[in-house]
Amino acid sequence: MDMTNAPGAAILHAFYERMGLVAIVYVLVIFAVVVGVRRRRGEFFTGLAWPTTRYDAVRIGLGFLWIVDGLLQAQPDMSSQLLSNIVVPLFSTLPALLVRGFEPLVAQLSRHPLTFDLVIMWTQITLGLALCLAPPGRLRRLTLQATIVWGLGVWVIGEGMGGIFGGGATWLTGSPGSVLFYMAAAALLLQGEDRWRDQTVAREARWVFAGLWLFGAVIQAWPANGFWTASGLQAPVISMAQMPQPHALSALLYASAHLLAAHPVISNGAIVGVMLLLFLGYVFFADRPVVLYATLAWLLLTWVLGQDFGVMGGLGTDPNSSPAIALLMVALWPDRPAKADAVSGGVRR
Repeated sequence: MDMTNAPGAAILHAFYERMGLVAIVYVLVIFAVVVGVRRRRGEFFTGLAWPTTRYDAVRIGLGFLWIVDGLLQAQPDMSSQLLSNIVVPLFSTLPALLVRGFEPLVAQLSRHPLTFDLVIMWTQITLGLALCLAPPGRLRRLTLQATIVWGLGVWVIGEGMGGIFGGGATWLTGSPGSVLFYMAAAALLLQGEDRWRDQTVAREARWVFAGLWLFGAVIQAWPANGFWTASGLQAPVISMAQMPQPHALSALLYASAHLLAAHPVISNGAIVGVMLLLFLGYVFFADRPVVLYATLAWLLLTWVLGQDFGVMGGLGTDPNSSPAIALLMVALWPDRPAKADAVSGGVRR
């Protein structure tokens, strides 16, 4: 992505002036909603509490990720480069049918870039707050459903469906896209806490992970993607290293790219092999802690050396896929025993 076109002072002034005005209105609306809820129900939102179940941990974690994504839209470069450097390049990789279908919308958005960015920002912050604060019931379900609808739009238009149709898609850069896992988390949360407690959701999540790692291994091994060559394997890492960021991080990425290029066949074979082992682990040994620990280690390694934390360069729109997958892994951990809840005075729903 081209990072050289810094926004001018006039654009930044208009961007942050509008952001400030919306923020004032937003705070007033939130205050009115809170007052209304307190008068009607005699209580504040009960959704935000220290999570004692896997369900609540994933719900609050998902809300936090959406809030982070929204705040990242406030970066200065977003005022002038969101469409030209993120949306349009990724959108152009979609199948022709989708491009024709969404092209009028993208063209309309390009005429109002500041408004477009602010809508994204406040929508995602609102979704995040609602996920954290909404009490059990209809409002929470509506929020989860809205998360899936909004996430689908972001995944198709904003992430180009994870680049899977553009060639060169790889887990090293977070393909098939972090928002896809936001939607998966929301879909699992919609099933309700009972299905989380009886391990139904854990069994479903197991196959989500198995499918992810099989997909990752296949696209990494696919000859047309070019990852068996030095230039093809190091290209995604080099592109991350060239982002504006602390020198220590870019140096680490350049070293990683050099190592991959020195032995491309062995390196790519190892990457494919790790993901195939993870796939087999979730198919046959999903209940073994070693599978979960190995997954966390792989997520951390690729988040640092491939995905570059997802937020570098001034145009990062989310922390990338590794944190979202790590959050989903909570579905596979056992809940705290009921006895422990009783001792601490907690109430299990």
